[in-house]
Amino acid sequence: MFFLNRTVSIGALSLLCLLPMSAAAISPDDVSGDDPVSQPPDPEPPTPDPEPPTPDPEPPTPDPDPEPPRPEPPVIIDDRDRSTDDESEKTGDRTKTPRTPTKTTVPVYVPPSKLNTYPVPTRSNYCPAGLQPVTISGTISCGKPNRSVTYQQMMKHPQKKRVKKVQKKRRVIQRRSAVPTCYPGTKGCTDR
Repeated sequence: MFFLNRTVSIGALSLLCLLPMSAAAISPDDVSGDDPVSQPPDPEPPTPDPEPPTPDPEPPTPDPDPEPPRPEPPVIIDDRDRSTDDESEKTGDRTKTPRTPTKTTVPVYVPPSKLNTYPVPTRSNYCPAGLQPVTISGTISCGKPNRSVTYQQMMKHPQKKRVKKVQKKRRVIQRRSAVPTCYPGTKGCTDR
């Protein structure tokens, strides 16, 4: 507790030493009852007298035969790559006409053909329980597949072969404790 009071007093003394002497000494003359914030309002600058309005001059009369305005020629913007200008000057491609964009044609509507149209199931499992979707000659129907049908399905949708990995047998290391499990001299105990 003594060290804390000593530290606080030393800090207060050091702060007082940093203050200027004029700020530390306050005389009764410095204290007044007036509000230092309030100041007298500034007088407004005098406003000049308004001048009387001048009459508008008459607008000029238009010419009897004005020429119709001519349309301006279109501005051609050259948006070529400037890095190839030197090469075109060397090869003499100045007379080359600018490329015109190719017109895109509207595709013609082709009605879908009725050949090779197969019903597509809306759900993944659309057959009743116990039956599987069977594909025979392009049509999908529900039934119990036999070997020939499943072979056809396998030919249409080949699956990846699953190769069973051979796991190596782990070598188990039996650890023996340094402390004997039984006391020497007892029946059936072997010293290790």
